[in-house]
Amino acid sequence: MKKTVQILPILLAAMLLLTACGAGDTTSSGNGTTSTTEDTGPSINYEDYIDPVVDRNVAELITAEELSTLMSVEVAPIITTDSVVTYQSENGYYMVTLALENQTRAEFDAIVADNPVWTPQSGLGEAAYWGAEQTELIAYQDGYAVSVSGYHVIPGCLQSVMQCLLKNLQPSM
Repeated sequence: MKKTVQILPILLAAMLLLTACGAGDTTSSGNGTTSTTEDTGPSINYEDYIDPVVDRNVAELITAEELSTLMSVEVAPIITTDSVVTYQSENGYYMVTLALENQTRAEFDAIVADNPVWTPQSGLGEAAYWGAEQTELIAYQDGYAVSVSGYHVIPGCLQSVMQCLLKNLQPSM
């Protein structure tokens, strides 16, 4: 019952939005027929917004098996792009998202400075911060910003995942 109550406002909002948007403009010709034209709006490439250009694939920095071992629960990828991968347990209770982006240190520092909730962390990359509100650990190393965030995942697990990512991010000798 509680899940239904939590989901109900979301469903109602979605239905209201769909109703408000309508299917398009309806026009009537003089002969009693009605036609509907659908306004699809401008074409947007959403990949540009969710998948910034990155020269490494974050999913190649850690395997599902390694991640499962670090989290002590089996997970599998549910969303995968070059820069973002989200893993989830079979029952959906545990979730972790890994993100990678090419950034300069100045860009990374500016993002941290714009958000006062970050707490500095030591021993991870060139700079690292913990965001308790977001349950997110971010780090900067060798021209990359790395993010590890979780749902129902303890911070120690996120730190272990970050250590693995940063180790695998280092250029091979």
